[in-house]
Amino acid sequence: MALLAEALGLRGDGVERFHRLARNTAAAPSPTDADPPLGEAPDTARRRPVSAAPIGRAGLIDHVSAALLDVPAITGGPRLVVLAGGPGSGKTAVATHVAAHLRDHFPDGQYYVDAADADPELLVDRVSRSFGIEPACGPATFEDRAMRLRAVLRDRRALLVLDNVFDEAQLRPLLAADDDAACAIIAVSWRRLSAIVGVRTIPVPPLDPGSAADLFIAAGRRPVNAGDRDTIAWLTLQCDHLPLAVWIAGTKAADRPHISLQRQAERLRQPASRLNRLVVGDRSVRASFGNYYRRLDPPQQRAFRLMGTVDVPSFPAWAAAATLDVPLDEAEELLDRLVETNLFEVAGTDETGTVRYRLPSLLRAFAQEVSQHDDSAKARRSALRRAVTAWYVLSEIAERALSGSVPRPAIPIRLGGHWAVTDLVQGDPTAWLRSERQALSMVLRQAGRAGIAMRDSDTPPAGRHVRTGQHDDHVNGHTNGHANGRVNGHRRAHG
Repeated sequence: MALLAEALGLRGDGVERFHRLARNTAAAPSPTDADPPLGEAPDTARRRPVSAAPIGRAGLIDHVSAALLDVPAITGGPRLVVLAGGPGSGKTAVATHVAAHLRDHFPDGQYYVDAADADPELLVDRVSRSFGIEPACGPATFEDRAMRLRAVLRDRRALLVLDNVFDEAQLRPLLAADDDAACAIIAVSWRRLSAIVGVRTIPVPPLDPGSAADLFIAAGRRPVNAGDRDTIAWLTLQCDHLPLAVWIAGTKAADRPHISLQRQAERLRQPASRLNRLVVGDRSVRASFGNYYRRLDPPQQRAFRLMGTVDVPSFPAWAAAATLDVPLDEAEELLDRLVETNLFEVAGTDETGTVRYRLPSLLRAFAQEVSQHDDSAKARRSALRRAVTAWYVLSEIAERALSGSVPRPAIPIRLGGHWAVTDLVQGDPTAWLRSERQALSMVLRQAGRAGIAMRDSDTPPAGRHVRTGQHDDHVNGHTNGHANGRVNGHRRAHG
């Protein structure tokens, strides 16, 4: 193998990876594994074999490759494409496979530099070392070093993969140039980096269900019969179809052939313990999530934690405003920033035209775990109470509107400091109840399990009949049909 590695022109980490793959050719590579960077002479680089594209990513790799060749230079500097995606989505693997795919277009080499924890000055020095730029004989200012690097980027037909890019400031010293540069850059980031004018950003989403199943089977390296397909589909769904989570689950299945797939799926059923299961060796879904969470500012971290404690499939911004006890405009801004960092998702628009947000199940489990550590029990309980009160009070407003009685009750929670939300409910109460039926039912049940009873101070006069134990009657009364424009089956509890 040593002779073959030498004949292939492998160097450094490439030799180690070649030996590892040769020892276990049936193993599916981790979705975040990357081909080692290429910095050798062009003839050596062309002889190096290219591994197969990550499962389910061939189309994305072709798309990114075409974009990188077509995208215009940024302000006269290198061509730039940003790959943005959530934790565990396999962004780095896509970027390095694009680099390998396009190596004939960049004959001066492909380079990989980790931008994690690097300020702009440190990143310039890292890239300069990768390109073999010798340090200046005497002291050199940051701008002098950046100019020397840009001169190299202008002349070399090379492709640079910058991994773990935090923000736009890291890239700007590389992009400023008077002339078009021959070099191109793929920036792998948690954000879209939209502050760079003209940037081309391509999202890296989770896998589709079929590709997630294929990745699990490839990583599992065990015979799969037709009866296993449904179990694998359910198991990968618990992994949110994230490549890292699916690969870890499949690898553990390969390491534990004595445990049936059904039992392994059962072990992932409980969200609270799911993150404990998704660990193999030094690879961990929790650690990947933690790297993203630590990059958030304190208000974003608080929003992430507390919205994770509200266990609903999706929610509107007014629910976040109530849960976080902030104005509606501030809640919308927080949610949109969390979407930009690929921690929250936009679930779509409901029947009332309201945008809904969602927290994928693994990230919700992580948010709850962090909240248990960082937030007091009182803070978590208060957040849930505010969420329950918001949904319940607005359901009372919808009931009043359906019954023809629409005076506005006093609302002791923040819904943006204005009546836009209640106007929305009163405008089409039936559509609002249909949109909120599942969330309202789930949040009231969650309140019941937590022992949170609706007190007089929490609800408007028409809602003061509710006590723990009657929550489901209330929501069912609202949502089990609206014959002739009124709510049927509404049971009132007195006492």
